Amino acid sequence: MTRDMDFDFGRGISFSKLPCKLCEDRDEVYYRFPRDKKLQHLFSSYCKQKKLNYDAIAFVHDGKRVKASKNPVEMEMEDGDSIDAMMHQDGGGYMLVVT
Repeated sequence: MTRDMDFDFGRGISFSKLPCKLCEDRDEVYYRFPRDKKLQHLFSSYCKQKKLNYDAIAFVHDGKRVKASKNPVEMEMEDGDSIDAMMHQDGGGYMLVVT
């Protein structure tokens, strides 16, 4: 399923179409987002639309965690780049058994 969402921040702003997809259900939501706006606006909108807790989601681009305070220009993103939204996971450690 694919949906397009537009942000209207006024005239004369260069836009970048950035897909944001949730990994668990393979649902892609495409946003037209200004290159100079903080990604926090995009992330908040995505979580609100999907009814997710913002603090429970990790946003990843090219295998690296994305800071919400950055914008697409600072992240060196190009049109068509994707941001993956994933649920935080605890664990990953190991248990040492001494016999």
